[in-house]
Amino acid sequence: MNKRLTVYEKFKVIRPLPEDFEIDKFNMPMMKPITEAEIDFENLKALNIQNISCKKNHKDKIIFGYGYDFALEKYWNDPLKYVPALQNSSLVGIPDFSVYPEMSSNEMQHNIFKSRYLGCLWSSYGIKTIPTVNWATPQTYDLCFSGIPKNSVVAISTLGAKKNKDLFLQGFNEFIKRKTPCLIILFGDFLQGMTGKFIQFKYEDSFATKNKSVQYNLFPLSKIFEINKKEA
Repeated sequence: MNKRLTVYEKFKVIRPLPEDFEIDKFNMPMMKPITEAEIDFENLKALNIQNISCKKNHKDKIIFGYGYDFALEKYWNDPLKYVPALQNSSLVGIPDFSVYPEMSSNEMQHNIFKSRYLGCLWSSYGIKTIPTVNWATPQTYDLCFSGIPKNSVVAISTLGAKKNKDLFLQGFNEFIKRKTPCLIILFGDFLQGMTGKFIQFKYEDSFATKNKSVQYNLFPLSKIFEINKKEA
């Protein structure tokens, strides 16, 4: 019986991983940790990846990688094209390709691989990249948390999480237990029951606006704050 190729084996020839990166036991490219001390969070603002430009200075921006899969696919198809614009930023949350319960394990693995690969590739060009963490059911945790380093800054979105808060919090707490992130960049509303060290950004402030005079203002809770289990 022929052995099926893994996602990594399918892409290691046409999309070789930079030499100093490793593959974990799930054949996922392992991103390197980013510490809180490496980023000036005091003055950091939000920008979505679809609004990056080589002609603008994004040094005070974190680039969030959220969007529909069809819009994010271009970064996977031509990742080097966007290196100059991403180099002109403070921090990049890697593209958040979809993970949801109805997906097959192969589809899920492929989407996670794309995300981790881009994080590793872009960081090899001097771009500070952090994992954008997502998950579905408990059965997906091993795969969804693969390729993510421990004790790193990470990005997590709560958009849509209120529809199934218990499932979200279950995955969130398991992620915290396994990866112990040093700081969580929260994209969206804070949900009661979340614990850890956070900096929070508004959804609206990361997207383009027709009013060009509008600045990317930070959410009122944008200062770093910490919630422990007793307070949650």
